Amino acid sequence: GEGASSKAFVEATASKGSWAAGTPFFGKEEANGIDVLNFLPTETMSSELQSWQAMVVPILSTTGINTKVYLALRLSIPLVISTAAAAPFEFPPDSSAALLASSAAEFISHTHLVASSADVRRNLAMGSAAHWKRLLTSDHSEDDVKTWLAGLCKTAQKTEKSRSDD
Repeated sequence: GEGASSKAFVEATASKGSWAAGTPFFGKEEANGIDVLNFLPTETMSSELQSWQAMVVPILSTTGINTKVYLALRLSIPLVISTAAAAPFEFPPDSSAALLASSAAEFISHTHLVASSADVRRNLAMGSAAHWKRLLTSDHSEDDVKTWLAGLCKTAQKTEKSRSDD
C-alpha cells in the first residue's frame, strides 16, 4: 500500500527448523516477501521496526514476543495482534493503540486496513505511543495489592462468620 514495501518479521524456531513449516510459504519465504530475521541486536531491531508500516503478531501465546511488542509500542509502530498475545499489554478496547484479531479473517482485514491507509497507521502510531506512556506510568502493583487485599478480607470475614456460628 501507498508505495511502501511490506515485510513480515518472523523468528526461526529451532524445534521445527522454520517458522513456516506446515504452511504454503515453507521453503519459499523470500519469494513471498517474507524476511526471516532471526536474532537481531536491539539497535538493528529498532532500525528494522522503524522501516515497517505495522507489526503483525498472529501468535497464540506471548512467550518470546513480549519484548518485541514493547519495542513496537516504544517506537510507535502500529500493531495488529492476536487477543492472546495482547493480553499482557492491557490495550484499551477502543482499538486506539492496536487492532486485536482473534481469527484469520480479522488478521487479514486488519492488516489490509493498516497497509492501505496512512490515516489508520498514523492513528495507531499515536495510540501506540500514548499506550506506551500509560504502561510506563501505571502502577500495576497497586491493582495487584488491591485484589490480594480484597481476597484476604473476604477470607477473614468467612473465617469470623464461621467462628461466630460455632
